[in-house]
Amino acid sequence: MARCIIVGAGEVSCNINVNDEDFVIAADGGYTRLCKQNITPNLLLGDFDSYEGSLPCGIETLKYPIEKDETDMHLAYLEGKKRGYTDFLIYGALGGRLDHTLANISLLFAINSADGCHGIISDGNTEISVITDGGEAIYDESEAGSISVFAIGGNAEGVTVSGLKYEAKDVTLRESFALGVSNSFIGKKAGISVRRGSLLIVRSGKS
Repeated sequence: MARCIIVGAGEVSCNINVNDEDFVIAADGGYTRLCKQNITPNLLLGDFDSYEGSLPCGIETLKYPIEKDETDMHLAYLEGKKRGYTDFLIYGALGGRLDHTLANISLLFAINSADGCHGIISDGNTEISVITDGGEAIYDESEAGSISVFAIGGNAEGVTVSGLKYEAKDVTLRESFALGVSNSFIGKKAGISVRRGSLLIVRSGKS
């Protein structure tokens, strides 16, 4: 399935793997990140307050005013969705300013709340995803590292965690209490599901 890959100006500590059918959007300073990996985006957009240098020729470019409601990353998502993409992989969304990191996590929640859309934030070592209302995340035996689960947007009911160091069955996670932090893979097939509400899943040191 073709993906929309969005690259922002945050930290990118891994190789960005792009397939021929992927649509790549550089959000403002994300263009610099892509240039360092010799990747040419299909689209460049933003207010360009974090990009230094002249804009390139030959790449479709959408320029927005600095004073606007949406962040550049949010505009990139909306543009990708408008062009028919439902699977979003986001790089350069973590690190740097905390307010921008929180805005990008909020964007991830918005993507996964939209009909038929799914998004993941990755910086190579850390991967962030969301499951909502009957959703489930499955991991195979090769997965390694730590994994944390947080209720987001209110309490999450009917949470079940299996195949990890700490398991749970049909519990309620409260948004105000981080009970699901610092779990870990143990070489088993693992699953996380939620009956009602939303879960933010953070994987670190992933395989």
